[in-house]
Amino acid sequence: MEEFKAKRADLEQIMMIVNDAKAHLKANGVDQWQDGYPDETVILEDIENGEGYILKDDEGIFGYFALKKRDENYLKIIGKWQSDQKYLAIHRNMIRKDHLHKGYGRKMFDFIEMIAVKMGYHYLRIDTHKDNRAMLALLERCGYRYAGVITLNRSKESRNAYDKILEREDLWKQEQN
Repeated sequence: MEEFKAKRADLEQIMMIVNDAKAHLKANGVDQWQDGYPDETVILEDIENGEGYILKDDEGIFGYFALKKRDENYLKIIGKWQSDQKYLAIHRNMIRKDHLHKGYGRKMFDFIEMIAVKMGYHYLRIDTHKDNRAMLALLERCGYRYAGVITLNRSKESRNAYDKILEREDLWKQEQN
């Protein structure tokens, strides 16, 4: 399994993963990404800004995520972030449906943490829908702490917010990879 910066040529495969993720959320009763977002324009913006990443194995692209150096949605929170230090915001993380429930979500977060460390970041933030039980459980397993509730600027919907300070053990783990 490898991680790469996403390229425009990857768009078709990424959009298949996006559509899988939307269908999976809908099938599980989660009202997230059911309004057309994220669409090709959003993914292309990630790619053009150098913020989109893909995960690949022998079968091709199976995962996608974006890492942003700032998120306006995180300026106001009902709750409290662990830190005010610089952070990377994790967005649009998704796995192709045939790779679900096989440990790839955890591996994706390992890659995200490795990339963060390589970029000089030791603090991560993420948000998700309150009904996205799979993501909530994954965040807990990966050591993310519930910080509170944020409101999305584009839709005015609330999201549960989480953060993680990459501690010495996390950094050591990433240096070994």
